[in-house]
Amino acid sequence: MNDSIALPDTVLVLAQLGAHIAWVAVLFGQRTLAHVRRTGDSGWRGLGSNAVGHAVKACFAIAAFGFVGGAIRPWLDQSSVSVVAGWQVLLSAALALSGFGLAVSGQAAMGRWWRIGVREGEAVGLVTSGPFRWVRNPIFTGMLTLLLGFVVLQPGALTVVAWGATAFALWLQVAHVEEPHLRRVLGEQYLHWAADRGRFLP
Repeated sequence: MNDSIALPDTVLVLAQLGAHIAWVAVLFGQRTLAHVRRTGDSGWRGLGSNAVGHAVKACFAIAAFGFVGGAIRPWLDQSSVSVVAGWQVLLSAALALSGFGLAVSGQAAMGRWWRIGVREGEAVGLVTSGPFRWVRNPIFTGMLTLLLGFVVLQPGALTVVAWGATAFALWLQVAHVEEPHLRRVLGEQYLHWAADRGRFLP
């Protein structure tokens, strides 16, 4: 039995772009506003102006281009209908929703310690509740899982490269900026906690 679904390209494009706008708005915009209301501070510390920071920004730019390009590619090809397998729709939705839920729960667990980037010399707290009980960076794990859902729905060179660029950017940020900062500030407390948890997977 054929379980494929024929979707008008305009519907597919608008659905994917809308989903991208929604997750960015919630995970970054809404979270920032909530943090400002709670602490008076945006929580944004920047990605750095050194080589690592520039590399992270470049990777995110590639990722944004790739995911948007992948989303609108069917429409640019001017075909009226895209055929998507039923399993793709279900798996894509499962990955996107579970990843979104993990990222949101990670942000909620961080509470007042939520930050984007680091600021040298700033006090930080070690969050061990929620999904941090099992993995060191559940927010990033959730983002990668969410974005994998878009790759499944619209597979192609653009979306695969975009996902890889995102994964590389997050790895750079974590391994070369955030974790060294936490080791300097928290010392043995962080090392003991991190020893029993994977960077992105339990």
